[in-house]
Amino acid sequence: MTRKALAADSRVELLEALSAAARPLDAAEAGQLVGLHRNTARVHLEQLTDAGLVERASEDRTQPGRPRVLYSRVTTAGGPTPPDSVEAQDDADYRELARVLAAQLASAPDPAAEAERAGRRWSAAVSGAGLPVGGVDAAQAVDAVTGIMERLGFSPVADDKRILLRRCPFAELAREQRAVVCGVHLGMLRQTFQALGAPVAVAGLDPLVQSDPLLCVVHLTDTPDPTVNTN
Repeated sequence: MTRKALAADSRVELLEALSAAARPLDAAEAGQLVGLHRNTARVHLEQLTDAGLVERASEDRTQPGRPRVLYSRVTTAGGPTPPDSVEAQDDADYRELARVLAAQLASAPDPAAEAERAGRRWSAAVSGAGLPVGGVDAAQAVDAVTGIMERLGFSPVADDKRILLRRCPFAELAREQRAVVCGVHLGMLRQTFQALGAPVAVAGLDPLVQSDPLLCVVHLTDTPDPTVNTN
């Protein structure tokens, strides 16, 4: 649940705002700090509460009126409260499985090519049935792909002919097996854009160009519009 709660950039920003605040905040105050409407902020704050990362309390009031709901980050003496033992074990098992699969791909004669092929196969699973196919322009394709990367926890930002990935759920493993892990992501991105049928494609991926804060850069290139007859 913790990993899912932190998959959206807005929730991460809200959590950081609560951490920096000197007192509990209501949804309007927290939303204003990160540029969100109070109702949107409240939805995200409730998700963080359900994940055990934020606690909710009613304001103590001596004046008439409905008390505000205040949110604060859950902490312990050593820092943020860790996920419960079941989720922690799930995360550990997930990381170990990813490490085993990466090692298997790394043993191939051409690890980067094999990783990209695996990423292309993975594309159908992460894209979902709602992916628009055909009749989309480059901007719509970029929006669709950044939406997918947001759900996967990469905190993407479209920037002209680039997509900036500001987080990576596999960062630790990518530092050990960069060609494999980043190759899988490259293949997934290329196949997803290809499936959209839009006049834009992935030219390349610059992994881990910056480590603190993390940054990977996806480079895009224009391609002929498949819907245009050039004969």
